[in-house]
Amino acid sequence: MKLFKPTNYAMNQNFGENFNSLYATLGWKGHNGIDFACPTGTPFYWNCDQPGKVERIYWDNLGGNALFISFQDGIKNYKQEFYHNQKFNVILNQTVYVGQLLGYTDNTGEGTSGSHLHALTVKELGKDSNGNWITLNKDNGYGGALNPNLIGYAGVFAVDYRNQLEAQLGIIQRLLIFLKELLKLI
Repeated sequence: MKLFKPTNYAMNQNFGENFNSLYATLGWKGHNGIDFACPTGTPFYWNCDQPGKVERIYWDNLGGNALFISFQDGIKNYKQEFYHNQKFNVILNQTVYVGQLLGYTDNTGEGTSGSHLHALTVKELGKDSNGNWITLNKDNGYGGALNPNLIGYAGVFAVDYRNQLEAQLGIIQRLLIFLKELLKLI
């Protein structure tokens, strides 16, 4: 699994940093994601090389307009959370792909002091005894969130990755055409 920047703006708070006492009131050691400082209305994109499924779009008092997307990496299941948003460009149950527009940033919710995107809150999922999805390791000091810097965060802009992938596919297509022509000569 590779995780990329969901926007081209700079990070202004990393995972685990503890700039205020809000995290202590939640019972956390520090910040459970990565924040990107960007003006209201900045587009943000799906930032994982695995397809995702929009599981939940809702209002959270602290996080404002929130979006949860689930995805798989091998046999493990994850979800990523995005907070403080203005509006979304996706609908419930939609499949999303790397570089796809998800929505626009804002300053919504009580847990924010300026417009930014809270992203890269990645949590591993498992099933309880009734077969319902649950967040694993909820008591890890970050509400179950994993440090994205340790699980595949590449720190490059997602759309750049998509463009690189398209370029690589173009090379492969040209190679296939060349091979077809070569086989005709044999």
